[in-house]
Amino acid sequence: MERGPDPISRLKSIVRDAFKEAGDQERLHISTLLEAEMLSCLVGRERTVSELTEEIYGVTRHSPSYHTYYMKVSRTVKTLQRRGYIATRIFGRDKPYRLTPYAAARIMDSVAQAGKTEKTGKTEEVLPSRDILAYVSATCLALANIAFVATASSPWLSTPPTILTYSAFLVLSGYCLARLSIAVEKVS
Repeated sequence: MERGPDPISRLKSIVRDAFKEAGDQERLHISTLLEAEMLSCLVGRERTVSELTEEIYGVTRHSPSYHTYYMKVSRTVKTLQRRGYIATRIFGRDKPYRLTPYAAARIMDSVAQAGKTEKTGKTEEVLPSRDILAYVSATCLALANIAFVATASSPWLSTPPTILTYSAFLVLSGYCLARLSIAVEKVS
């Protein structure tokens, strides 16, 4: 009984091929072939920048051009980290990078969309616009509370507008903290 290719090698080839198709490239937000190659190298296991450099470019640490390639890979790692695609440990001497659950979801979404002819699915954002609106609203309510407290002649929690804005601030800040923890969980 013959089995098909294992899922990890299939995902690696999907990410590598994503750069060739404009739709997949757009859905994954991949702008260079190096980014696609790095994502495909990180499917399945963690790697340091040195290991990525050696694997992608085939150069050893003693090669004269190693530092140039290392810096290219290092800059691309930072770019992919800012997008939330890869993460590393905070502590420790070696800092191996790995795909985040967010990146895996984007890749799987791209795989699912590749079979469809229309673009009906939406990709998940790290910070949806409604969360950004909630963060801005909580900040505005905090500033309004400060203004009410600064201008109030009586004790600060005795006026109805102050009580209302303070209560709304507490509820909204609780929501914001919960949503922020979800966003951090997506990229870690």
